[in-house]
Amino acid sequence: MALFSRGPKATGSGKNEAEPRGGETSPETPDADAAAAQDSAPLAPAPEGDAEPTPQVGISTTSYGGFGASATTPSPAPSGAPPAPAETIPGLPDNVVLRGQLATLGENPEPHEVLSVARQLLQGTVYLRVKGNAQELMSAGEALPLAIATREEGQFVMMYSSGAALAAAVEADGDTETSAMGQPAVGVLQYVLQGDFAGIMIDHASAPASVVLPRALIERMLEEWDPEGTLKKLVCGPRTERTAAEVADALTRVPLWIAVNRASDDDDWGVAESRTEAGERILPVFSHPLEVVALGRNDRPMPFTPAQLGQALRGDPGIDGIVVDAVGPWIRLDRDQLAPVMALPEPEPEHGIADEHEAGESAASPSGDDADED
Repeated sequence: MALFSRGPKATGSGKNEAEPRGGETSPETPDADAAAAQDSAPLAPAPEGDAEPTPQVGISTTSYGGFGASATTPSPAPSGAPPAPAETIPGLPDNVVLRGQLATLGENPEPHEVLSVARQLLQGTVYLRVKGNAQELMSAGEALPLAIATREEGQFVMMYSSGAALAAAVEADGDTETSAMGQPAVGVLQYVLQGDFAGIMIDHASAPASVVLPRALIERMLEEWDPEGTLKKLVCGPRTERTAAEVADALTRVPLWIAVNRASDDDDWGVAESRTEAGERILPVFSHPLEVVALGRNDRPMPFTPAQLGQALRGDPGIDGIVVDAVGPWIRLDRDQLAPVMALPEPEPEHGIADEHEAGESAASPSGDDADED
């Protein structure tokens, strides 16, 4: 474990947007997996965006009569692989998928853009700051005082997508006597919910790529999450010649969602599809409801079992394949690659494609409005 090397204080606004505070609210502090960080060019603190839980609806569809509804979007090409591994600070591997999503944000992100950042926290590793030397504190059996920001709503755990983002925070507040601790992102979200924290701040000193996610959204994220994160890990991980087969196998046993929408309250619900330039019909399938909301099209996520997917593929030979998590990273599988899914037994009657379209309203739409630090 090494401490941050000392560097000059940040220039710019001169305001410490998120003052690190020692202490913890739960004994289940994440274990340390730490490395050293070096100096980085200072970045001005950025406004953060709040988000509320994603909507969830339960809709039953009679058939694929709504499939291929009027509006379709071009289907992605078959690659969609995530960026290659990278280290913006030597020794600290970046969460390249999360870092890349944050980099797409402008100063006033739309709600679906904030939620697109949130969905990337369901994979990979993030960094936390510990006041002092985490390794020495752990060896002494002492609590790890994580860097916490206090706002009107409560305390927020600060996390970072990369070594550069973490070093920018050190530059901004000048507190160089802190350690870096790498942890699985989902584990940090679970830790936040175990305590009394109001949420998380991501890359608080990186402009404009900085967001705040409230506790209510984190709760909803984990309620709908596959505990193994199977599909998310596969689509966001390195691609090999086995990846498509591994995704097809996962599709036989993991929770799935599809996107549904309708033109008006009087219309039937239709299932979203996309088309390739060659006219192939592709069914978008999603690993989490946030992946649907992140499309930014006001589509609704609908739970879809593997057996229902198999039934749909068998019942409509015109479906040429599927794309998993179309917002990206994504992967496309053709019908021949989906043989394990099509070999599944028929779904139970209550899980089949029903005769009516029924929609249930749920939580309020997410908000990406900026919020100032106290």
